[in-house]
Amino acid sequence: MQEVLATSRETGYRHLEGVAERLLAESLTSPSEAAPHLERGLRILEEIDARNEVAKALMGRAKLQAMAGHVEEAERDLERAIEIFERLGTIDGPLAARASLTTLRIV
Repeated sequence: MQEVLATSRETGYRHLEGVAERLLAESLTSPSEAAPHLERGLRILEEIDARNEVAKALMGRAKLQAMAGHVEEAERDLERAIEIFERLGTIDGPLAARASLTTLRIV
């Protein structure tokens, strides 16, 4: 993943760079290591208006926030992700985000 990230940066493929940052964050087990990658990815994806990927990154950030006990922030990110997915007509995105929101509210 680091190679993809480096190559996408070097060649200016910002969409791939943002996705690579998000995926790298999802692959890390340490929230403190994952968070900076996720934030960089989210920033890039928002800048280029890659809305479906933004929603996926928001779901990732919500997971990290929930792990840190920041339930309200996690809920906001999940609700924003649902809104984006629904606006785009993404089929599986809203279902996954709602499931995460339900789990967050149960715990």
